[in-house]
Amino acid sequence: MNPALHLMVAQYVLLVVFAFASATSAEAQVENYDFPLSAEQLDFELAPGASIEVRLTLGNTTAQTSPELWLRVSSYFGNGYTVSLMGQTTSCGELVDEPGSWAAIIRVQPIPAGGDRVCVLTVSREPTERDFHSLFISLNRAPPSDAPWAYLSLSFGTFVDVHLLAEAESRAVSSNGTAHAIYRLTAHNTSSLDLDPMEIGVGQTCIVEPVQIDADMAGGCTLADGWCWFGGSPSGTVVQLPGIAAGQTTSCLIRISEQQAANASIVARLPHSFVDATTGGAVLESDASNNSQTLYVNAGNGNGAATAALPAISVWSLLLLALALGALGLRARARYR
Repeated sequence: MNPALHLMVAQYVLLVVFAFASATSAEAQVENYDFPLSAEQLDFELAPGASIEVRLTLGNTTAQTSPELWLRVSSYFGNGYTVSLMGQTTSCGELVDEPGSWAAIIRVQPIPAGGDRVCVLTVSREPTERDFHSLFISLNRAPPSDAPWAYLSLSFGTFVDVHLLAEAESRAVSSNGTAHAIYRLTAHNTSSLDLDPMEIGVGQTCIVEPVQIDADMAGGCTLADGWCWFGGSPSGTVVQLPGIAAGQTTSCLIRISEQQAANASIVARLPHSFVDATTGGAVLESDASNNSQTLYVNAGNGNGAATAALPAISVWSLLLLALALGALGLRARARYR
């Protein structure tokens, strides 16, 4: 797969992973279900050729013994990973392929009322595997059942930390009442890896932005059309940045404009994965809290240096995205044993 498509796929897989992961607590636990599912963490640094154990705790909060439960394990991205069930017992069942599906399942025997059960997965990365890997894990009643189910998204591989800073350099109002704000966007690669060129998403994709965006000035950013994942329009705008060496920064200028009274703002955000310039592999952002910023048109709203949350996305939309990726054949061919 060429690096550009490689990274594009990674971004949208990570959109799913990030959104599901953000719904969990600090202990990576999904609660408010009869049968909760938890893990000690969501992100796992895993070097090529290494293995790691992942402890999953399956609970039963009801006053009755649980029915048979299905623990589904689905893989996305990164072909050279193996997932196995450690110490297979009758309590955790056996990890087997689910007929007619692109997931594997563990048929979990009934859990006593108020009790829990620990299942340990072993995830191994082949020595030559360059990319990260994601597992989507869910716990629900054996079919047929339409009861709510608990889920987790876990990520494995190499992690880096890239910070995004947005600083307002100037603001002005033209004679026709249009307000303009010029921002300097700075990306800082704090990791020990050199990274390939990357993009900063400016505003939304697939919807019309309330502001105009340009970079027609000295030191202006290189702008390009973004990509609307379902092929619709508008595609949105991205800032194209050059590769950033380990410990280095790069920056450029962007202008946003709107009527002075509009009180508009947009979000600039780095991706959740990058390409290692040395290996060409996809690596993950370790701390998404510092890779998005709000840019305000009017000065009364602040200088634009405040961290901004990603826009809300419905779980159903994300499930449709995940299914679309699977249908396109972009999921990993992880091996289960």
